Amino acid sequence: MTLKLLERNTFIFVIWTLVYFYCLNWFLKTNWGFDMFYGWHWRYIIQQWWYDGWIIQGTYYWTFILTLFLAVPVWIIGYCVLMTIPYGRMYERLFWNQIYGRKTKAVQSAGRKVRVRKKRSYKEVRPKPLSNTFTVPAQKMPDNLLMDEASAGQSMPAKENTHFSHRELSDDLDFHMDAPFAGEADDTLMPLDLMEEKKEPVVEDLPKIMQDAGCRVLTDVIVGDLQIDWMAIAKDKIYFVQKDSEEGEWLADEERFNNEDPLWYSESSHRVSPVTLLLQKQEHVLSLLKTAGIRMTGQSILVKDKGTIINAEDMMATWAELKVTVCRTNSGQPDELPLFEAAFPADNEAPEETSVDNIRQALGTK
Repeated sequence: MTLKLLERNTFIFVIWTLVYFYCLNWFLKTNWGFDMFYGWHWRYIIQQWWYDGWIIQGTYYWTFILTLFLAVPVWIIGYCVLMTIPYGRMYERLFWNQIYGRKTKAVQSAGRKVRVRKKRSYKEVRPKPLSNTFTVPAQKMPDNLLMDEASAGQSMPAKENTHFSHRELSDDLDFHMDAPFAGEADDTLMPLDLMEEKKEPVVEDLPKIMQDAGCRVLTDVIVGDLQIDWMAIAKDKIYFVQKDSEEGEWLADEERFNNEDPLWYSESSHRVSPVTLLLQKQEHVLSLLKTAGIRMTGQSILVKDKGTIINAEDMMATWAELKVTVCRTNSGQPDELPLFEAAFPADNEAPEETSVDNIRQALGTK
């Protein structure tokens, strides 16, 4: 007997013994009030019943005596039966296969060869080209279309089952048929993806649009380590305009995770949300102006110049809560985003020249 089998049988013996005698004691106490683990009960049976010549009468006491005599044989028989049960297979059939819906595979030995079926190449399974000729099946003409030999003056010749040729058909119809790839390719044919309507980029002059709206425009504003494409200054408001020229498709997300900046995701990379970066620039600039005694309100405008925000329609409400305007220009997508000209406020009161100079001086820009 191996050590593994000995451990298995010992484990079964301990568990079975504990469970069996616990259930047997419960059965005796429930029906006859006899506790088999209490020594006084056994002494009572020996002294009062056995030595005094007690006569067993009635089914009640006969059942009690039979239970005591059969306790040990049933315990031994039950242990032998439990050792013969294949618990591994039973667990596999009752639980493993029910959960995973398949039979477990036996572990193959190291010396056993595994047969690998090679997958056939597509060149072997692709369909064969059609033959250039085919046989025309004979068809029976309706009776109402049959010509009377007497009226026709001659009988119709019997139609033979001949082969059909595309080239003969082209000669009869007087047009030329070449092989599909013979000669020069037709320049008028285009791939399906190129046949779709191409969207022309929308060309907008952003600084001119902001100037026409009554704002004084500062270009490429650098404040410390921060760079802002345009600052459109009105009388009591500053528009912070930033281009986003990252190409590709982006999934926008403006929720923080573990106190980290929100991220935008593409198929192969990610980056910090440009909306969050623009809001940080706006907050920094307004705090510098407040320190210099200049009270201004801010409005951030992110202009998608290239690429696509694939969930832009779902993010409109979030951007509105952040008080950020996201629009598009040039080849930015999707179409749900408004153009910059439509998104930028048209009526703004022009600032005073001294106010613009004070802002420049406070930010340290030219």
